[in-house]
Amino acid sequence: MGLNDYLAEFCKKRGYTYKLDYNAEKKEYSIIIGNEKEAGAFIMTKEEVQDLSNKQIKNMLKFLDEGIQLRTKARE
Repeated sequence: MGLNDYLAEFCKKRGYTYKLDYNAEKKEYSIIIGNEKEAGAFIMTKEEVQDLSNKQIKNMLKFLDEGIQLRTKARE
């Protein structure tokens, strides 16, 4: 399963939206997930994205999710 597949599945389960963009000028990917109140993002090079293992993708999304949950609760 690739990054886009994990993003779609992860966000669907948690009610998030996501965006995966590539900036050709900067040669960077931006990975953004969020809800109506908060969002989290990673900026990575093409090489970094290509080198991600499935476990690293899961951990990265879990990290963003925990941050979004904390910030959302703090706003309530």
